Amino acid sequence: MISMDKYVNFAKTWKTVGVSSRLRWQQNNSLGRFNKYLLIRFIDRYGEKAMEVISETGLAVGYEDGKKIVDNLNLDSNSLRALLIPIEAISLLAGVDSDILVESNYGPGSICLRVNDCIYATLFDGMNIGADFKTNACTSYSTGLTHAVSEKSRVKVVKRRCAGDKYCEFVVTLG
Repeated sequence: MISMDKYVNFAKTWKTVGVSSRLRWQQNNSLGRFNKYLLIRFIDRYGEKAMEVISETGLAVGYEDGKKIVDNLNLDSNSLRALLIPIEAISLLAGVDSDILVESNYGPGSICLRVNDCIYATLFDGMNIGADFKTNACTSYSTGLTHAVSEKSRVKVVKRRCAGDKYCEFVVTLG
């Protein structure tokens, strides 16, 4: 459950970024549905070969979305914590609670965001695709988000709801 203070603070900050509504952020329009069906057909036709294009697209879209966040929040590109802010923002927009694990088990120079549900679930609703495809899209989009803070960032999704884990974990490093 997201605490009300956390949500209110986020909403005030996000308003300065220029997105006033969670509904506007989600793709609940005709273009969003078109893209979803296009993706389904693309995967059906090209299977594993579609993975590379999906990765490139996720990276580009994540970077664009991340830039909107970074440009308005003036994030420090050398801060591990700052790398997680765009992913955390997307999580909050999706209505999913998350926690930053500064003291993560993933080694020095890393930071982890634990997300209690899949923040990209609506993207895959109604799609009969495997966890590897979902993880690929999720990782590339999340990498794009962090690259907006620092091109040196690396993202690894170590826990995945789509693969049966209780939560998702994004481990981010610099370099």
